[in-house]
Amino acid sequence: MTLLLNILGIVVVFLFCILLSGKNRKNINHSIILKGLIAQFILAFILIKVPIGRKIIEVLSH
Repeated sequence: MTLLLNILGIVVVFLFCILLSGKNRKNINHSIILKGLIAQFILAFILIKVPIGRKIIEVLSH
C-alpha cells in the first residue's frame, strides 16, 4: 500500500507540473525530466537500502 501511495504521489506531482507548464509543452525537455526522476530514485535507494545512507538519515534526523 505504501508503494502505491508513493507512486501516486509522483504521478500527482508530475500531472501538476504538466498543468503549470501552460501551452508551450513542446518546449519541455523530457530527457532532463527523466534523468531527474532516475537520479531521485537512485538517491532514494542509496539513502534507504545502503547502510551509510541510513546512517546519514539517522544523523540528520537528530
